[in-house]
Amino acid sequence: MTLAILRWTGAKKAEVTNAQLRSIALERLQRWVGAGVEDSQVTPAPLHSKTRVAFLWDGRAGDHYSGRRAHVVLSVDNGLPVSFDQYRPPDTSVAPKLNAEQGQKAALAALSPFPKDFHQTGIEARLYDHSPLAKDDGPVWAVALNGTKGKDNQRVQAGAVIDAVSGQVLAPKPKAKGK
Repeated sequence: MTLAILRWTGAKKAEVTNAQLRSIALERLQRWVGAGVEDSQVTPAPLHSKTRVAFLWDGRAGDHYSGRRAHVVLSVDNGLPVSFDQYRPPDTSVAPKLNAEQGQKAALAALSPFPKDFHQTGIEARLYDHSPLAKDDGPVWAVALNGTKGKDNQRVQAGAVIDAVSGQVLAPKPKAKGK
């Protein structure tokens, strides 16, 4: 794992558009991560800040994710980088024992019970060859559960990370019994 906190003093405020911020993020990720970072693989990442914006790159390995990822945060005032981190997994990998359906079932069990007014609208499972959450940086299923809740059908999403070898719930952390 690489983490860099970058600070520039005396940077001037400038007009920077969202398109320019995306272009700056892509250029920084390509420079710092290296070859293989494609524009279509760079997505905005949630960041609750009015002064910064974040972009994420997830490396692909065919039809699934390699586990290699990078994240860059930029100042919205001037487009300068604020922070950068990346995860470079080991060269060797372990084959997953759970398939997507088993990963989804484990995630649903980890996320339940659901609120009474929750209505599931979809579920998506992504296989990552490596994750720092898993034992020995092994494979995981990242599962996103989409739905609506309440009288106004507010869109909600919940997620879980399942070890693709053992089936252990890695996130959210299981609640202790009796609590």
